[in-house]
Amino acid sequence: MEEGELFKIFLTSAITIFGSVIIYVCGQLISKFIIDPIHNQKITIAEIIDTVIFRANKFGFYESKNPESDKAVGELRLLASKLRSKTYLIPFYQVWQWCGWILSKAEIEKAASALIGLSNSFYKNGSIPNSSGDHREELSKVFGVKL
Repeated sequence: MEEGELFKIFLTSAITIFGSVIIYVCGQLISKFIIDPIHNQKITIAEIIDTVIFRANKFGFYESKNPESDKAVGELRLLASKLRSKTYLIPFYQVWQWCGWILSKAEIEKAASALIGLSNSFYKNGSIPNSSGDHREELSKVFGVKL
């Protein structure tokens, strides 16, 4: 085998390995900075749906604060906060929204506000009608799921 031919073989191998490493690194960057934040937002939305369905029979049920109701109220507020924070972690938000992969920021804000409203309507209030149904309806519209 000629020296020039051996050089070509090593050069081809080096370029192939270098190209593979570049493709792997780019894939990891896309995964960590774009796909994972979108996926985390979707997981948070699923947690919200799960929590609202699970707690649905308790909205407006409690007369006053107690450990169980405080936990539920805190859970709803935490989910509202998580939804907002996960949304702001997604780079190029308008692009993914335009592609239809994620909800608009306005819809996310509506959902977060509805969750806060839902947490505020957890207790009975004699003179004010319970608005939990309105908040659940708003969440249903935003997420496209019957709550």
